Amino acid sequence: MKAIKLEQLITGQPLAVREKELAELAKTKAERTYPVRFQHKQQHLAWHRVRIELPKYRIANGRTRAAQQDYIATNSLPAKFFDLSKTEDDQVQKAQHAVLLEMIRNSNPDKDLLKFFKKNEQDEPLILDRKGFVVNGNRRLCALRELLAADPKAFQRYVHVDVVVLPACSPKDIDELEAQLQVQEDIREDYSWVSLAYILREKQNEYDEDTLAETYGMKPKDVKTLLLKLQQAEAYLKSRNQAGHYKLVERADYAFEVLGRQTAKIAKEPGKQAFFTEVVYNMIADPKGDRLYASIGDLPEVIDTVRTKLESEVIKALPKKPTPAEKKAPPALHDELFGVAETAKSKAEAAFVDAAKALRASQDDKAVSQKLLAIVQDALQQKREQELLSKRENYVLEQVRRANTTLQNVVSVLHKASNGAGVEPQLKEIEASIQSIRKWLKAKQY
Repeated sequence: MKAIKLEQLITGQPLAVREKELAELAKTKAERTYPVRFQHKQQHLAWHRVRIELPKYRIANGRTRAAQQDYIATNSLPAKFFDLSKTEDDQVQKAQHAVLLEMIRNSNPDKDLLKFFKKNEQDEPLILDRKGFVVNGNRRLCALRELLAADPKAFQRYVHVDVVVLPACSPKDIDELEAQLQVQEDIREDYSWVSLAYILREKQNEYDEDTLAETYGMKPKDVKTLLLKLQQAEAYLKSRNQAGHYKLVERADYAFEVLGRQTAKIAKEPGKQAFFTEVVYNMIADPKGDRLYASIGDLPEVIDTVRTKLESEVIKALPKKPTPAEKKAPPALHDELFGVAETAKSKAEAAFVDAAKALRASQDDKAVSQKLLAIVQDALQQKREQELLSKRENYVLEQVRRANTTLQNVVSVLHKASNGAGVEPQLKEIEASIQSIRKWLKAKQY
């Protein structure tokens, strides 16, 4: 079989061709059907085969919307390159194929679609809308096209692919089906929190809060939390001159969730809030910083210590002349983002603001970041040790209080008890323990 150019496969056929072929298919009797819950009812859709080059990728696919922004940022493309009005554009389709291919290559090895389809047949049909866009199965189609183009002889079976075509429907019907198949059923590992948050934000203009949550099988409060995390992540990327590079924040899910929660608690202290945010940003930026994520919730309790140590051990030693980071004109500590410049009235707040600015300016200095993380670790370790010591100091009181409560409960039910056997030996042991405790108290001079 002659070689097939990948470009001939990945752009899809023109709309008129797709509609004509799908209309002709609809007139033929299918040998089998495929069950899909769609438009709030179970439907059995006719199962057909079409040329692999016929369908077009769905640019609005929720899984890829955030990844598209990453592709735009990486390739310096116009912000609206993946605008939904350009779904027929060949260049956009080629780019979507590249986005999907990157997802396949970065997925769990056990779910590597290229490896899977080298050994296995297509066992589920792609789901197309009436215009031939792939509603479900974009990644599978990408994998099959890659294999066929690489070795047409070995993968001749993929010259045609199995599809079902949805009946006439609304955009909302499509959204609900996508949410059902790609989000609700498995919250799949490859459907990252960033992708879900991004598509939820896009859909905010179309649905009210309750409808949006219901469509994606979530609670309204969980939708709000996810959107706040996305907002925090985008602020972080902007601060690092990495706007749009969402892949950089996929592993920091928990960090952004805690960041949003904790900054809200110190909203009345904007200087401290700004400094706390910069410290967390450094933890996120450091490849090993995720080992501290679990401790972010405790960070506000030691933030004063962290600032003081940072000032004395790091900030004072920083050069007064512009740093390389400052020469690159990093994003300023924006008033509209942190709200600190005009409200830092106290010396402590002003100190937090200065420390936050120093951290922002030195964000490219690995030595500063490493020192900061070491200071954070030390402060958190001291906090844990103090808590452990406090528990030990209060241990005697807590246990005696419990024993007293237990004995009081026993006294209150003496009139109901009928069996006192074995009580006397226990009382003697209790009295001996009390004498030991009294001696200890006397020695401590309490």
